[in-house]
Amino acid sequence: MGKVLRKRMAGLYVVVVYILLLSFYTVTFQAASRQSGCQGDDKESCPLQQERRNFQRLFERGSFPNSGGNFKNLSQRKASYEEDSLDFAERNIALQPENYEAVEFLDNDLKKVGEHSTISKKSSTIFPLMDADDSFVDNDPPRGLDEKRILIGKSLSGNPSEVKQGKSQVLNIKQEGTFGHHTEVKQGKSQVLNIKQEGTFGHHTEVKQGKSQVLNIKQEGTFGHHTEVKQGTIPDFKPKPERTVGIREFPPLYRPVLPNGLNCSRVWHGDGQETRRAKQEMNDTSAARRPPGFYGTITDNCQLYPKQNGFILNVSQEEREFPLAFSMMVYKDAEQLERLLRAVYRPHNAYCVHADLKTKPDVLLQIRAIIKCLPNVIESPRQIDVKWGKFSVLEPELICMQALWRMRSKWKYLINLTGQEFPLKTNKELVKILTAYKGANDILGERPKERNKWRWQKAKSPPPHNIIVAKGPVHVAASRGFVDFLLHYSYARDFLAWTKRTAIPDETFFATLNNMHQFGVPGSYTGNITSKRRIMLNRFKIWDTSNRTCGGKFLRNICHFGLEEVAGLSRSRHFVANKFSYDFYPLAYDCMEQWYFDRVRREEKTGVADIDTRYYSNLELVKHAYRGSAGNGP
Repeated sequence: MGKVLRKRMAGLYVVVVYILLLSFYTVTFQAASRQSGCQGDDKESCPLQQERRNFQRLFERGSFPNSGGNFKNLSQRKASYEEDSLDFAERNIALQPENYEAVEFLDNDLKKVGEHSTISKKSSTIFPLMDADDSFVDNDPPRGLDEKRILIGKSLSGNPSEVKQGKSQVLNIKQEGTFGHHTEVKQGKSQVLNIKQEGTFGHHTEVKQGKSQVLNIKQEGTFGHHTEVKQGTIPDFKPKPERTVGIREFPPLYRPVLPNGLNCSRVWHGDGQETRRAKQEMNDTSAARRPPGFYGTITDNCQLYPKQNGFILNVSQEEREFPLAFSMMVYKDAEQLERLLRAVYRPHNAYCVHADLKTKPDVLLQIRAIIKCLPNVIESPRQIDVKWGKFSVLEPELICMQALWRMRSKWKYLINLTGQEFPLKTNKELVKILTAYKGANDILGERPKERNKWRWQKAKSPPPHNIIVAKGPVHVAASRGFVDFLLHYSYARDFLAWTKRTAIPDETFFATLNNMHQFGVPGSYTGNITSKRRIMLNRFKIWDTSNRTCGGKFLRNICHFGLEEVAGLSRSRHFVANKFSYDFYPLAYDCMEQWYFDRVRREEKTGVADIDTRYYSNLELVKHAYRGSAGNGP
């Protein structure tokens, strides 16, 4: 008796649930019909019903209209794709099959973006099979592709798509995501929920009022790639998201993926509101770091690595005729080194990388993996255990200079860098500036203050050849003639031997040599060493003694730049910015990187460097440079 009763109760429970679900579906469908103007006999003309019928016919035919392309093995795919597509229609996703572009794919070649994916109403492609230079990223071209090309992130049409009353679509998504009642965009870790108000999605996407929820958007701004978000409510969001990483984050002319659509162009132009929003975003978001072994993996194929990872391989004839050399002192961060290399790298230049002897073995392996794939980049012949205040700071600079001198490239100037710096001038701009220098060295040297003279007293003898000591930073933009002199002339070798016995020799050697015009040092300064008009432009720094504010933070007396410095740096006349720490101010570095590559793009498009060299031609260091014969000493 008890079993019979339980069976009857279970049956009754199923009937009740079925009735409730049927009622809920009827009410929901009627509401949707009313919302879209679908009532009575007019239901067959409703956009939702029309979309459903279109897709049914689409899959019955096995091809997309107006494209001529067919899916291979359609019978194996029809069920899952029909389910996905109709599911989108039921979720009010605007699906317009006449705007699709179909391409032949095999079963294992169709790349889906998330669990449910579609190209919708003149949106961007969602099959990221190919790199923007028409080369396959992952494998050989799939059979049946018939030479058609689908570019990552490229729109089928530049026209914006309308989104009305829940018909959501997201353009230019290069990473996985799901688009439906809850739209999730993993690229940049943005998320838009329950969009119910009218708006437009296109190159600039606008979401107005309504019950929109945008995660990690503290005020009006952008998310995704270029998506405007207005008047959204902000729920709490934990834990801190990490930005996506992977090889597809590096298209040619690398552009970083920024969380929640940080509008770097506003930051460049000094928009205080966007800078504050970005700073808050930076406080709330952990910087993504490359996983262990990342660079070992992506450098497996050295022919593809530079092209797939955004290294600039095309240069103008003007640049080719004026090659440059760069030395790079690094000790801890392979990722930041690669990003620095990506910015300054050109195939005709020469590069030397010195990794401190204290560099961790796994980091050193990644650095070497990067170097091996760039034929004009060499590792320093010797590793030095660098210690502040010792000759070991200067020694790796000299080792790299010697190695660069022996390379085939007859470079015109050498600029020494560290792994925590970033260029403020493109290669083309540097070529124009240094051409205007006419062999002058950009090296600062001043008469030492009394409090600094203890450094040289440790030598227990005066400098050789009655050389007058100067003090200055280790950073240089040195002519080839200057490097030749310091490597091969006896005056320089004798002075170097003396500096080895002093304290902080890296702040003595280059600065003093550049004031030794009496010894015939090429490009050295012949003017008044105490002139206040004499400035150095090879580096931009903010010291804690300069009475200037630091939007980042001072560490060991020097500012590690934050977002507040980005606008000023983007307008600076200096060559290089020192310093950036990606660990605690990642968005400042990201914005500078985006700014730099935007300048490179503009140069490639116009063929012109946006710089007036008259300012540089009139510098004191240029007007008072020694241009006589080398080595004509007293």
